[in-house]
Amino acid sequence: MELAKQQVDIGLFTNDLDRMLPFWQNEVGLRFDHVLPLRRGQKQYRHDAAGSVVKINHHIEPIPSAPPSGYRELIVAQTSRSARLTMADPDGNAVSVVPPGYHGVWQIGIRMSVRDLEAHRHFYADIVGLQEQAYPSVRRSARATRLYSWSKNPVSSSTRASTVRVGVTSPFRSSRWTRFMPE
Repeated sequence: MELAKQQVDIGLFTNDLDRMLPFWQNEVGLRFDHVLPLRRGQKQYRHDAAGSVVKINHHIEPIPSAPPSGYRELIVAQTSRSARLTMADPDGNAVSVVPPGYHGVWQIGIRMSVRDLEAHRHFYADIVGLQEQAYPSVRRSARATRLYSWSKNPVSSSTRASTVRVGVTSPFRSSRWTRFMPE
């Protein structure tokens, strides 16, 4: 697969723009880039994350309730951080702001929980073309089994790629993606 760029972007959906923008711009420290009108009643507020884009998608109409996705946490690397800071945005999404390079995250990382790790390994490695990397501090528990990190091969030591971190839930919890391996 030929990707449009070497970075991962992520989009969040909200009805609470008045609280989300200050959080992502001031507390997380992302630089606001521009607003992209999507369609009537929807605008995308794009924020730069060292080449990745965090897209805050604002909807005027209420966003329908949906079951939780496999995304568990957005990890944002910031040069101003010397240690990991965990928090939640106004919509309750888990966010960690980390120093660049923290567990392989140089721009943004997305922590996910998946039902079938082998299917996701196949997708990210064989379809998307990311390289699997060892994760240094995996702790096993009854609720989760493995954690992997993938990233594109950097062109040079000054060019880093985003990281996708994936864990798999235990089979007895396979009906929902509700658990993720703790760090």
